[in-house]
Amino acid sequence: MTKEEFLSTLAKNNIDVKVHFDDSAMSEGFIVRKNHFRYETLYCERGKEYDVIGHPSESDALIFLWNRINKNIK
Repeated sequence: MTKEEFLSTLAKNNIDVKVHFDDSAMSEGFIVRKNHFRYETLYCERGKEYDVIGHPSESDALIFLWNRINKNIK
């Protein structure tokens, strides 16, 4: 899954969540970031990181995040 496919899937399903692909500003919401040799997914709220999980590729990270968001929506 690419970023475009991920964002398209969110839009197609009318899911309005904040997803950032660069945590330089530590924005509120979900973040997908590259950290050395892996990608990480996490949730950031009020400057604190929660549920940081490492993934071997960006595609794996986006699939994991989609499953997490989709599960919480239902």
